[in-house]
Amino acid sequence: MWPLKRLCVVALVALLVFSTFSLYSWQKTERELEIQEAVHDQSWGMVYLTVAEDLFELGYMGNAFGYLLEQNASEDTLDEYAGSYYVRARHVGNVFMFLHYCTGGDHEKYRKLWEAFIKLEGFLLTIPAMEEINKTATIKENLELFKEVSNMSMELYKFGDPREIPPELADEILNATKQLKFVYSDEG
Repeated sequence: MWPLKRLCVVALVALLVFSTFSLYSWQKTERELEIQEAVHDQSWGMVYLTVAEDLFELGYMGNAFGYLLEQNASEDTLDEYAGSYYVRARHVGNVFMFLHYCTGGDHEKYRKLWEAFIKLEGFLLTIPAMEEINKTATIKENLELFKEVSNMSMELYKFGDPREIPPELADEILNATKQLKFVYSDEG
């Protein structure tokens, strides 16, 4: 009888030690997950901040093109500005692509913003790349859309966390960039 009691006491002590160790491991894992989640949450904002300057500059794109048209800027100057803005649009588009993939596609607004800025990038890249495009006429034709995209870029710039961006803003930017169109030269 005595060995059975001793065996029960040893089993209880072993269970108590195992329970204490399990509870400690669970709490440690819980804390590590909290830290990991905090770092992940903070990294969203940090990734988004990498394009803050690009969004700010895109916020003046419409005004810059308007000024260039008023000053009768050369097509070479228009090409330079289009080239500068296309790089900025690419950066912004890539960040939204990254955010879209990081969320597993759960946030449709990131896909729409990615698509919008990639459309803007492609449009701005094509202006200097294709000789059959009338650059001045294309900028004039799209000036109001550039101003709209600029205003919406400034709106995006105001958000410190991309999760705060309203889905409606993503829809508006995408709709505006879908309307961009080229004007071709008669020579083409």
